[in-house]
This record gives sequence, structure tokens and C-alpha cells, in this order.
Amino acid sequence: SDQIQTITVIDNTPPVFTRPPDTEVYTDPACGYDASPSEAGDVFDETDNCSTGLEASYSDVVDNSDPCNITITRTWSLADDCGNAAADQAQTILVRDLNAPVITCPPDEAIAYGTNPVPAVTGEATALDDCDNNPNITYSDIIIDGACAGNYEIRRTWTAIDQCENEDFCIQSIFVQDVEPPVITCALVGNQTVEANSGNQYTHPDGSWDATVVENTGVYTLNTTLTGATESGPHENTLEGVVFEEGVTTVIWTAVDDCGNPATCSFTVTVNASADLSITKTADSVTAITGEELVYTLEVSNAGPSAAQNTVIEDNIAVFANPEYALSTTGPWEPWSGTYTLTNPLPVDETFTLYIRGFVPVDQCTDITNTASVSSDNADYNMEDNEATLVTPVTDNQPPTISGELPYFVECVDMLYRAVYDLSLIHISEPTRPY
Repeated sequence: SDQIQTITVIDNTPPVFTRPPDTEVYTDPACGYDASPSEAGDVFDETDNCSTGLEASYSDVVDNSDPCNITITRTWSLADDCGNAAADQAQTILVRDLNAPVITCPPDEAIAYGTNPVPAVTGEATALDDCDNNPNITYSDIIIDGACAGNYEIRRTWTAIDQCENEDFCIQSIFVQDVEPPVITCALVGNQTVEANSGNQYTHPDGSWDATVVENTGVYTLNTTLTGATESGPHENTLEGVVFEEGVTTVIWTAVDDCGNPATCSFTVTVNASADLSITKTADSVTAITGEELVYTLEVSNAGPSAAQNTVIEDNIAVFANPEYALSTTGPWEPWSGTYTLTNPLPVDETFTLYIRGFVPVDQCTDITNTASVSSDNADYNMEDNEATLVTPVTDNQPPTISGELPYFVECVDMLYRAVYDLSLIHISEPTRPY
């Protein structure tokens, strides 16, 4: 009888496939990513000796401990219809964040020189990053010089860096402007009255009238201009050596910083240059006695309004052979040359006294007349009392002097006897009898 043999054909050959290569995918701006096979790679070469239409499958293990380098380990598997499984193959997919933060700069800003340009004043940049909620924002500055020390640009570069070292930057311009004028202070307030010290002029001897300046940049020019009685300037930095004319002069100090911001202060100077001098002259005796000493007193007064500079007293007393002068009646007495110059200015409302003495000649038979005068370097608008003329009568108390040899008595008697008399010329009066 027929016998039946059963032959079992067993497929024990696993399918064959090739995993996709290791690869990288990148996050999108929203910090999402697509690691699907269409992006990370798929298996296209599944083959099997028996089965057709096989599709490899995969499973993922995600390591996101490093948010900048998320590692997906993808295990690919393939089995045929008979359950024969190929050896699993692992694909490594690296997910990287290459998207920089989106940084927004504060608007450009203008600030005054001296203002601290910190972001709290000039504005803060902001940054958004979907993978990093707190990107690090820093800035750095460069200075671009302007036309002056107080005007310049701060070019501020803002940089945002996320946790994956992706960075973005923007530039903010901060314009610094010096709009503040210098602070100027005059040394004087109101009016300063001075006495002329050089004729009708006053020359200021030092820097005591100079203005002081405080400037925020430290760069400025300082000068002064004089108007009114004195027209001069500009004088740089100081009034030392500057000449003021008689009258009222306005002093205007001007400080200008290098950005052109000006500041001024002012005061007035009144120069009293004229001096109304007067002189009087008296003698210590109403009548001069021949052969005796005569002392003159000269008094010079100054009615102002200015102290008299280089006051000169003149008195040429020609009648005295060897005149002397003194500033006190007790001396010391010095030879008188005809002029005397005061060693110091004669202040207003003060009097200077000078004494001149000499002996009246014994043969002085006429009145003594002479004129004393006073002058100074100042203008004197009243010259009527700048001279004093004194006439001193002279009394001759000196007996006559007989010179030569007297004749002998006998000769005198003889001459009387021999004389011829003209009786018409002789008047005989009744003598006064002594007894």
C-alpha cells in the first residue's frame, strides 16, 4: 500500500537589513525636533529568502541629560514571516540645539555727560530662547570720540548666549552730550573801589580778582573783557597786570568748555584817580626880622576822591642862603633843595606838613614874597588852591655900620672953623635944656 512521507521545509534563515547611519538632527526655534526616520534615516534594504514586503521596526531610548546634545539610541529590528529575527542594530541620533537666542536691543539713547551709562539708565537688552528660559545677556562698549571731550558715542554690543553656547548680538548707540556749562565764580561781588596807582590809572598787581571755574570735562578756556571806562580784552586767565582807567569798568569773566557751553560772571571796578590837592603857607612871625630866623609851615591836604600818588611840594625861597626843612618842628633838619616828594601816597582827607626855615639876610630891606605849590601824578580838576603865595613884611632892626678911619679931633675942630656956612639953610630951634 502507498505510504505517505511528510517532508517539512523549515525556514530558519533570518532576514537581512542595514540600519541607517548615525546622524544628527536639530531643534527648531520652538525647541522641538523631528527624529522620525524620514529625518534621521530609514531602512530600505530589508531582504529575506522567503518573506517579502518586510519592514524593519525600531524602538528609541532617549537620554536628555544634556539638553544641548540629546542622544537617541534607536534599535532597529526585523523578523521574517517565519519568526526568524535578524540581529538588532542600534542607530545613534544626536539632537542638537543650534538655534541662537533672539536678542532685542534697547533703543538708542542720548544722555548728558557725567551720567552713569549703566543699563538701568540707558536700557536693558532682552533675549528669547525656547530651549533656555534664561539665556545669559552681556554687553561690551567701545568709545567713538566726538568733536569735543564731552561729546562721544558709546557703541554698546549686547550679546545673548544660551546654554548650548549659541549666541546672538545687537548694537545699541548711546550718545553722550555735554550740555552743562562750566560753573564760574567771580572773586568779587558787586563793586570794588580802588585808588589809582599809576597816574590816572590802576594796574592790578596780582591774581586776586581772577575767576575760578569748575568744568565737568576739565577742558575749558577762561578770559575776561573790560567795558565801560576801560575797553580792553579779552585777557586770558588772569587780570594780573591789566590796566584800569579812571571811572567805572565792568569786568566780565567768560568760561567756555570745549563743547561750546559758556558761563559768565561779572563785577565792577571803580578807579578813583583824581586828587584835589591844596596847599597853605604860613610864617611863624607876621613880620620877618632881618638877621633872625624865619620858619615857614606848608600844609598840603587831599580832598580826594583818590589818594595822591607821587605828591611833590615846591617852594623856592631864594632869600634864604642855606634853607633847611623838617617834617617836625623838632627836626631833624635837612638841607632844602626847593622840592620834596612824599614817600607814600597822600590819603584822602589827610594833611601833610612840611617846615622850612632860614635866616633873613641883614640887608633884606623889602618884603619877602614867594610861592609854594603842590602837584601829583593824579589829575587835579581844581587847580585854584594848588599854589599859596605869602608876602612877609621885613623889619630892619640892624644899626648902620661905619667903616673907615675917623679924623683926629683937632682936625675936626679946624674943619669946623674953616667952614663957610649958608645961614639961609640953617634952622636953629630952641634947645632943650637938660637942667
